[in-house]
Amino acid sequence: MTGQAEGKLLDFLTGGDNLPYVLEILKRSKRIRKRVFTPFWRDLYHGLQENTPGLPASPASMEWWPLAEEAGEIDDKQAWLWYWDSRLKNETQCLYYGVYCERSGDKRCLGVGLLWEGGAPDRNVYELKSVANLGAHLTSEGFKKGEICFRYREISQFASVEDLLASTITSEKESLLRQISESFRSLVADTLDMVVKANEEIVKVGRR
Repeated sequence: MTGQAEGKLLDFLTGGDNLPYVLEILKRSKRIRKRVFTPFWRDLYHGLQENTPGLPASPASMEWWPLAEEAGEIDDKQAWLWYWDSRLKNETQCLYYGVYCERSGDKRCLGVGLLWEGGAPDRNVYELKSVANLGAHLTSEGFKKGEICFRYREISQFASVEDLLASTITSEKESLLRQISESFRSLVADTLDMVVKANEEIVKVGRR
């Protein structure tokens, strides 16, 4: 939007009877963002359950995690879908699959990856043969290393949370859902046995 166009828009929003409504919208911005984004996230959740081979209905869950207050503003919420393989008990989940939406500087990113339960483990865990092999394989497939994520891949990046939300209510939505679902299904199908083996080895030696 050009400066001239933005000026006209601001004049319209702050002029006449519009300003009281705009102020009410600003007070409810967090709830509005969540209401707009939640249907997209639920569609993704149900789509993954229906289309991912071997993905059971119960271990996947949807969570909303609030971001810390920064620069005097409460930001939007980041979102995660988590998946644990049904062959392992809850206490043995060291690595698990995730679809995420989070901040990257001023931008918002959607992606998939493998995350550490309870945060990254001691360095010696990374040196276990099954973990090292899994990491090397994912790196060769274009996944990056992270702090919370063992390996992750960005699917789409947006300049702002507003751009992200707009994409979930426009014609981009189905394409975005398809990209994320295909990436997640590919990740699970490609690495599931390796992840199970890595988790079993980590449990034997301990995380710390």
